[in-house]
Amino acid sequence: MKKSALALLLAGAMAVGTVPATVMAEEAAKPYEGVTLSMWIYTAEYNEGTQAIMAKATEELGMEFAIEISPGGTEGDNLVKTKCASGDLPDIVNYNSGSLLTALNPKEHFLDITDEEMTAKFDEAFTSTVSQDDRIYGAPFTTTQGGAVIYWKPDYEELGLEVPNTWDEFVANCNALKEAGKTPCYLSAGDTWTTQLVFLGDNYNVLASNPDFAEQFTAGTAKFASEPGALRSWEKYADLVDMYNADYTAAKYDDGLEAMATGQATHWFMLTQVVPAMIANHPEAAENYGIKQRVYVAVIDMPVLVEKATFDRKYEAIAKFPAMKRDLSMTVSKDVFVGQLEAVIKENGGKLLESVELFDVYEGNQIKEGFKSVAYALTFRAKDRTLEENEVNKLVDKILKKLSDLGAQLRE
Repeated sequence: MKKSALALLLAGAMAVGTVPATVMAEEAAKPYEGVTLSMWIYTAEYNEGTQAIMAKATEELGMEFAIEISPGGTEGDNLVKTKCASGDLPDIVNYNSGSLLTALNPKEHFLDITDEEMTAKFDEAFTSTVSQDDRIYGAPFTTTQGGAVIYWKPDYEELGLEVPNTWDEFVANCNALKEAGKTPCYLSAGDTWTTQLVFLGDNYNVLASNPDFAEQFTAGTAKFASEPGALRSWEKYADLVDMYNADYTAAKYDDGLEAMATGQATHWFMLTQVVPAMIANHPEAAENYGIKQRVYVAVIDMPVLVEKATFDRKYEAIAKFPAMKRDLSMTVSKDVFVGQLEAVIKENGGKLLESVELFDVYEGNQIKEGFKSVAYALTFRAKDRTLEENEVNKLVDKILKKLSDLGAQLRE
């Protein structure tokens, strides 16, 4: 089975960053001219900073990058598992560290980088989250992020509140905000992964009170209900039950971005990755969060990645005839995987369908609840002639008809 070049993993809420590395190349030749590295990456991580580093690598080293955007949440996890099972992993995989990585059996699918020089720079806390059997299978990627309470400063200034240092002080602030008619806390439980920060943040306190709790819990000899440190997390959720936005059970991550960037709520328990995302859409919000400009930090040791990549490639003759392109933007139930849609497109596109590229997955206010927007770029080409419009139109109609069996509808 082919192994991916390297798993580039998110450090997660409690990992510590490393010193950024600068890729240098000799001025003479570009050593990796003509090489294309395929990359699986989340939308949030495919930001201006990441793209700038890729552009610099292309400029100085010569390699290009073929990007595939990963859906978030369970759908993205399932697609990665499918790619592992089929041996179809990209060269570089942007994925989670910790238990989600362990579930993929990294020693079977990813490159062992334990003996590479860069691992000496890794923090032990991070190394433990990307290791299996004492071997390392992942490197830090994009900026380090931490768990935090994002808060709307104008509300604090208006009510004369002080930034709390204890949980009791935080709850007192929430009560004051509620009495003033404000929404003290935003909860985006429609995307369940966004609800876990209080619980994860308290893990330190759990292990401080009982260092063996994780092993005991796994063995069935300890429970959250009987461990005071573990129970405290759930009690904190209970403390805030009357402090949330009215639609907290249905609200999504994107809704939270909008609400916090526009002052519709005062607090949000979230990873710090949300700050640049909010500012990207609402630059005026930067002042309300005390951030004056965008800051990007990345750790990508490109020479090591390229050295370990597999460059077995098959080439075809340059096409003699022009291609025809069609973009399909559709809405479909969240329960339908993008892999299912892509399989239908490929099955019904016939020999004239040259490529299918997923370029957007969106869930938010503009999409009906329970649905998502998915967009594909389709390229058609004949090897022996110039295609006619009606040929491509017939194929697109056939594809759309079959996609409708999955409940997909074209966006207007």
